[in-house]
Amino acid sequence: RASENAFITSSRASTASYTDRYGVRSWALPPSITNYIPFSQDFSQWADTFSRWSIVGSTTDPVGGSDATEINLDVDTDNLGVSGGGVVEAAISGIALGDTLTASFWIKVISGEVTSLDFTIPPASARTITLAPTSEWQHIIYPTCAFATPTFFGINPRGKTGARVA
Repeated sequence: RASENAFITSSRASTASYTDRYGVRSWALPPSITNYIPFSQDFSQWADTFSRWSIVGSTTDPVGGSDATEINLDVDTDNLGVSGGGVVEAAISGIALGDTLTASFWIKVISGEVTSLDFTIPPASARTITLAPTSEWQHIIYPTCAFATPTFFGINPRGKTGARVA
């Protein structure tokens, strides 16, 4: 398991080739990727500012392991509104104004009623997903630019008390 108490940075030392959708071979510059959320896979370290959720335990993850966290909604979260605060929140530090950020996470409904999903990343405004999470894993990826620092990342499944997500 990767480090859970520090930023995780990965990079490739040289260019890489790929074939685009038109069959043309192209070259990609070396990327540099940093995970700015320490404990990103350990939800026991995430904030529950409004006592809206609890950890049930581990469950199967999107790649067949058992690393996903099962979370129970302890209150109705379907009518919180955009300014209702995150359901599951983590602090982001180490970013600078103008940095390009990408929120990336997996979600699925285990049981109960979850009607929609929104999440908050810089700038601190909700990004509404137009899908309802299902019982199948869904990978959410959203690029943005940092307009505020420090800030937080919040995942907001909108559902009824007792619903469970992973």
